[in-house]
Amino acid sequence: MSRATGVKSHLSRYEGAWEAINRLIRSGGSWSGFERSCFFAGLGAKGFVNQSAASGLDYPEDGRGLAVWDYDGDGDPDLLVKNRNGPQVRILRNDSGNAWHRLKVRLEGRKSNRQAVGARVVLRHGGASRVKELRAGSGFLSQNSPELFFGLGSSKKADRLEVYWPSGLQQTFLDVPAGGEVVIREGEEKYVRRAFQQGKGRVPAAVARPAAPPAVDKGRRAWLLDPVPLPPVKISDIEGVPVPSGPFSGAPFVLNLWTPECSSCLQELGEWSRLRVGGESSLPVLAITSSSHRESKRVADIARKAGFPIAFTSPEDLLAIAVLVEEVVRWPRQLRLPCTLLLDSGGKLVRLYEGRVSWAQLRSDAASIPADAPGRLAKGLPFAGTYYASDWYRNEFQLGVSYLEAGMAGYGLKAFERTLQRRPGETEALYNIGLIHLQAGDLEPARKAFEQALESQPDFVDAAANLGVVFARQGSLREAYAVFTRVLELRPGHIEVLMNTGNIEMTVGFTERAVRRFEEVIRLEPGLVAAYKRLGSVYRAAGDLDRTRKVYEKAVEINPADPELWSNLGVILAEQGRYREARKMCEKSVELSPGYAAGYNNLGLILQALDDTGGAIKAFSRSVALDPRGQHAQLNLAKLYLKLGMEDEARSLLEACLKLEPGNRDVIKLLDSIED
Repeated sequence: MSRATGVKSHLSRYEGAWEAINRLIRSGGSWSGFERSCFFAGLGAKGFVNQSAASGLDYPEDGRGLAVWDYDGDGDPDLLVKNRNGPQVRILRNDSGNAWHRLKVRLEGRKSNRQAVGARVVLRHGGASRVKELRAGSGFLSQNSPELFFGLGSSKKADRLEVYWPSGLQQTFLDVPAGGEVVIREGEEKYVRRAFQQGKGRVPAAVARPAAPPAVDKGRRAWLLDPVPLPPVKISDIEGVPVPSGPFSGAPFVLNLWTPECSSCLQELGEWSRLRVGGESSLPVLAITSSSHRESKRVADIARKAGFPIAFTSPEDLLAIAVLVEEVVRWPRQLRLPCTLLLDSGGKLVRLYEGRVSWAQLRSDAASIPADAPGRLAKGLPFAGTYYASDWYRNEFQLGVSYLEAGMAGYGLKAFERTLQRRPGETEALYNIGLIHLQAGDLEPARKAFEQALESQPDFVDAAANLGVVFARQGSLREAYAVFTRVLELRPGHIEVLMNTGNIEMTVGFTERAVRRFEEVIRLEPGLVAAYKRLGSVYRAAGDLDRTRKVYEKAVEINPADPELWSNLGVILAEQGRYREARKMCEKSVELSPGYAAGYNNLGLILQALDDTGGAIKAFSRSVALDPRGQHAQLNLAKLYLKLGMEDEARSLLEACLKLEPGNRDVIKLLDSIED
C-alpha cells in the first residue's frame, strides 16, 4: 500500500505501479501483453526448431507454471500448464502415436531419499546413450512428475540401463524392453515392469455435454460461501428523496442493477413486474440505476409501470458494488447487465446472478438461503465433496485493499474494521486504517491505529514513519523526531523519513543538520525534485542566495515542466536584484501553468519592481481571479492601489479580504490607513 508519508519517492512510485498492474490483472488484462507461449522441438546436435504454431501450443495466456507428466499412462510426456488468467489450467495430452519405441523409468529410494532426487540414469541403446537426472524444483511454481522419459527410436529395448543413486550405490540392468514403465527400487536386483496403456489412456470424467440452460438463464451464478455486507451506498427515488434501508431489512430481498439502454434489463424488469402482480410474492425488489438517468422520461415511464421501486445511486456507489462483486467472485468489474444480487434477512449478499434470471429462480433461491456453514458449502462448492480446511472466511482485508485501489477509502475503512472483528490485532489492517485516517486528516484515530500496529510488530517501519508524520502534524515535533530517528536506525535510507526529519530540523533551526539530511536524500535519489526544493528553502532561510539559486537551477534541469521551480527561481533572482532575469523566470512559470496563482503573484511583484505598474496590476488581478481566497495577491494589489492613490479600489479589495478572514491584522491596518 501507499506509504502516505508525503513524498513521492522512487519506492512509493514503485508501489503505485504494482497497484496499477494488479488492478489490470484483476480486470482481465494480460501481464505479458498476450505474448504467445513457445514450443521448441529438439534436433539433437542440430539444436532446436520453433514449432509453437505448428504444435498448437502457442496460447496467448499468461503462463506461470509448466509440469511434465504421463497423464494418460501411454508412456509419452503430457503437459500441465498453469496460467495467471483463464483458463487457469490446461492439460495437453500428447497423442503422437506409437511409431517409435519409448521407456519410462520410476525410481524409489531406500537408503537415499524416497523420491530418489539426485539420482542419475544412463540409458544405452543402438550405440547411443542418454543421461537424465531426477531433480526437484523443475520450473517456476511447478514440479515435473518423478519419472524419467526415454525415447528409443526404432530400438525395441535398452541394451544397458545404469542407475547412480545419491547414496553412492550403482545398479545396472541389461536388455530392458521398451513399451512400458520400469520401477527400480534402490538395492533390489530386479525391477518391476508395467506395460503402457495403448489407446486406453485416462480421459476427463466430464465428457458428456451439460444440459442446455433455460433461455433466460444465460449468465454466471454464484452462491457465496461467506456472505458479505453491501457497501453503504446512498440510494434515492426518482424525486431525489433518500430510500431508507429499513423496509428491506428482516427478510430476503433482491437488488437489481440495470440501465435503460440495456434491452435484456428491460425485458427482465417487465417479466418480474408481470409475475409479481399476477401471483403472490412477498419478495421485495429494488431496481437501481445510475443517477445520471434520473431526468430521463423513459426511466420515469418504466418507474410508473414497474411493480417495485426504481431507485438511483451515484456512479461512485455503483463502482463500489462492482468492486465488491469483483473481489468476492472474481467477475470483471465492468459488470454485465442486468446483474442481480440476492441479500439475506440481515442485508448480506448471498447470491449473484449475471445476466437475466427468472422470477421463479429468484423466489426459489430466496426461500432456500442456507442458514449455516454446511448449507452454504453444499450450495457454494461447484461439485460434491468433503471440505477439509479447518477454517474459512471472507478475506475482508483484500476487499479493503481493492476499495483503496479504486479510490474509495471510506469503503476500505469499513472492510478493514471488519477484518479486525475476525482477527483482532491484524497489523496490516491497523496500518491501513491509520493510513486512511491520516489521508483524511483525522490525526487522533490515525495515531491510535499506527501505535496498535507497532505494538504487535515493533519493527513495522512504514507504520512508524507514518506515526511520526501524525506527531509532526499535531505539533508534537519532539515525539515525531524521536520516531523518525528510530525509523532511520531500522532503515537508514528511508527517503520519506529523511525528508521529514530534515523538515523538523529546518523548523527548529538546526540548519546544518537539515542541509545534511536533504543532501543525503539527493545522493540516494538524485532525481527527487522535492529534496532540491527543501534544500533551497534551507539555504534561503539562512540568507545564502547564491547556493539557493544553484539548487533551483539544478532542479529546473531535472524537471523543466515544474512551474513552481521557475517561479521560485525568479523570486531568488529578484532578491539578488536581477529583476529582468527574474521576470523571464516567472513568465516561464505562468506559461507552463496558466492556472498557477502564486506564479502570477510573484510575477506581479517583479513587474512592480520594474515600474511596470499596468503589468503588475494585471498579474495580481489574474492571481486573485484564480484564487479568490488567497490573501497574498489581494494584499499586494491593494498596496499597489494605495501607492497609486486608488483608495476606493483598495478599500473594496480589503473589505473582501476581511470577509474571508475576519480579524486579519494586516488588512485592518491598511483599512485604517485609508480612513486616516
